[in-house]
Amino acid sequence: MEDSLIVTKKSPKGYSIKVNIEKNLFEIYLPDGSKENLPENSVNKVLFLGSNFNLKHFYLGEVVYLNAQDKKLHIPYSTTGGFDKKILSIPCPSSSDLFPVILYHYHDSKDAVKASSMGFHFKHIIVDENLPKNEMVTIKVRFPNVNILIQKKKTGV
Repeated sequence: MEDSLIVTKKSPKGYSIKVNIEKNLFEIYLPDGSKENLPENSVNKVLFLGSNFNLKHFYLGEVVYLNAQDKKLHIPYSTTGGFDKKILSIPCPSSSDLFPVILYHYHDSKDAVKASSMGFHFKHIIVDENLPKNEMVTIKVRFPNVNILIQKKKTGV
């Protein structure tokens, strides 16, 4: 990795995660010091789309390190008006117990499409089930290769 602004973070299990903040690239080193071979090294951008998400506990648009286990990334969030924390698990290419991502939250698809036209490439989009159907269609058409998840509210048991 080139010598620009590099941030190194050590995970609880001994992995070293090096992130080039300017280029949004990362490398992960195993506890034995060898580099993990990953299919890509761009920091994943994860978009929460809809007004029902509460992500105030994150610095949106900046690199954050989230817990991972068994190649699943765990993203904590809550819903507007809800106080219970939920965990969303999405695929993670690394065996590390921490993984760098950049989280975004937009209330409607227009903002997501605008971000895409400015060069943002999202890896995962989590959509609030209350998003109008025409906006969901727009997202699917605009982002055909993105993992899109519809987050539904749990109903009473």
